[in-house]
Amino acid sequence: MTTRARMGHTGLPLAATRQIRLIYVTAVVAAVARTAAAFDMLRELMPHVSAIACVIAFAGFVIVYVPLLARRRG
Repeated sequence: MTTRARMGHTGLPLAATRQIRLIYVTAVVAAVARTAAAFDMLRELMPHVSAIACVIAFAGFVIVYVPLLARRRG
């Protein structure tokens, strides 16, 4: 929801770019990995996978959206 709201507020088309889709995919990977760990599926590895995917998703959000939000409006 945040990505769609930011696109609308910055005047950009409401279409997910490749970078935004990557953010969504990594967020889903983080959630699936955390859920898998809760069910004892590769319990030692999955929290690390989840953490890495979460960091990548957040970093992607910052990289994509900070320049959009920081630019001056006419």
